[in-house]
Amino acid sequence: IGTTDTELLTRHTNGESYREIAATLPIGPTAVRTRILNAFKTTTEPPQAAPAPRTG
Repeated sequence: IGTTDTELLTRHTNGESYREIAATLPIGPTAVRTRILNAFKTTTEPPQAAPAPRTG
C-alpha cells in the first residue's frame, strides 16, 4: 500500500487513531491495527538468529 508498517506505527505514536490512519489508506482500521502491532513487535524484540532448519 506504499506505507511501511513502521510508518503506520509512527503515525499512531504521534496520536492518530487506527481509524484516522485507515481513512488515508485503502485498508480498514483492523488491517491498520494488525500492521501496527506487527511493527511494534518488530521494533521491540531483539533481532533473532536464523531458526535452525527443521528435521524430519
